[in-house]
Amino acid sequence: MIDPITQYILNESAFDDFDVWVNRLSRDYLGYRAGTILKGAAAVTAIIAISYKIYKNHISKAGKACKAHVGDDKKLCMEKYKKEALKKRLDILNKGYAACSNSINPITCKSKIDKERKKIRKKLKG
Repeated sequence: MIDPITQYILNESAFDDFDVWVNRLSRDYLGYRAGTILKGAAAVTAIIAISYKIYKNHISKAGKACKAHVGDDKKLCMEKYKKEALKKRLDILNKGYAACSNSINPITCKSKIDKERKKIRKKLKG
């Protein structure tokens, strides 16, 4: 079962910036100050979900931007966007990792986010 904060994140459609999104989430869903959500038990899940949604949003833009290309050009264009999206996701996870210090369980928070960061770094190298 997905916690309500993560469900809210997954249902949103417009994702561009982590900081803007944390403010929106706290305003619309929680009614607390922006940093407060990072102290809850769902902080790690929320950070990972936000990073994934921003990644998917960036990838969907790739399809439109690379539409005019064909063959190898299109493949290169899509790979470029995917790499940019992965870098953006890694940036967001890095911000989330830093925010783990304010969470209830910083060690668990950091280890889960670090696991995601390692997966992304592996994709960027491969």
